[in-house]
Amino acid sequence: MNNKLSIQKNFNDNAKTYDSVASIQKECAELLVDLLIKNFPDFIPSTIADLGTGTGYVTEYLLKFYPNSRYFLNDFAPAMLDITRDKFKNYSNINYNSNDIETLNLGYQDLIISNFALQWTSNLELIIRNLKLQSRILVFSTLLNGTFKEWSDLYQNLDLPIPILGYPTQKELEDYSLSLEPKNYLFRCKDFSMTFNSPLAFASYLKMLGANTNATGGENHYLREIIKNHHLPIKTSYKIFFAILEGRCK
Repeated sequence: MNNKLSIQKNFNDNAKTYDSVASIQKECAELLVDLLIKNFPDFIPSTIADLGTGTGYVTEYLLKFYPNSRYFLNDFAPAMLDITRDKFKNYSNINYNSNDIETLNLGYQDLIISNFALQWTSNLELIIRNLKLQSRILVFSTLLNGTFKEWSDLYQNLDLPIPILGYPTQKELEDYSLSLEPKNYLFRCKDFSMTFNSPLAFASYLKMLGANTNATGGENHYLREIIKNHHLPIKTSYKIFFAILEGRCK
């Protein structure tokens, strides 16, 4: 199974447990929407695309401010989208689709927004550019270098292959975003930390999120070595980048 299908399968298989552990994802969704509302108070989008919608956290917040907009919700994992569809079953202004956002043709949207999803794409810079070309305003959050560093260190200390995907630095994302020459822009970063009783508890957390695909795809065959050699609690870090880009790139 290739890595993209493995990602899709993991999110499908664990869609029902996602909400029970996704507190940071939910907090970041609210922060992302708050940044948009506070910095663009006069912006009222008629069309909104929420990409990698998951179980609909972003749209849930957006509806409080833009109840009359037309929404397009896309997630690569149909099981996640089923939960979202049920959550918004009383809304007639929401459409759903389950496609790969790297090949998705949205047409022009007033607002494209994505929370905790773009890091799963194969070419982050290309997807940012493509989404910016299709939107009046692009709003997104994604993971930065240093996320789960403590987890990576456990593997490195045992000379095991590191399972964490490679993430860009804050400077790399800011420089690239500015190279698109947005009319207006905003960047923010926020760190979170979580402590787990053991490596197994952290691995279980990732599985319940559906985020347990390692950097090379497939199962992590080295997890049992980590569990055998590390018995103490583990503190893990999230490093999140938030961006708003207004205006077409060239």
